[in-house]
Amino acid sequence: MIFSTKQSSSEHSQQIQSILSRSSRISNDVGRNSQNERRKMLNRKAAARLRQKKKKEIKGLQNRNNNLKNEIEQMECTIDELKRQIMELEMKNDAFM
Repeated sequence: MIFSTKQSSSEHSQQIQSILSRSSRISNDVGRNSQNERRKMLNRKAAARLRQKKKKEIKGLQNRNNNLKNEIEQMECTIDELKRQIMELEMKNDAFM
């Protein structure tokens, strides 16, 4: 902005105040924008950590599920073996009678 030599010092002061006021508003806007960008970045990081945590929890649950399935299978084998033994004993008992 070019100042005319005919302007009074109060006019200069008013123009300077106006410029400073606009500069302050722009600076505040830039500060708010950088705060918003920082907040967005932190939210993205938190969301990524949460996704990783959920994946880890799901993986743990899947492993637990597989372990339980294996235990059930082992129990079923044990039950089948016991049933076989019972049948053998019943057949021997019938043979003695």
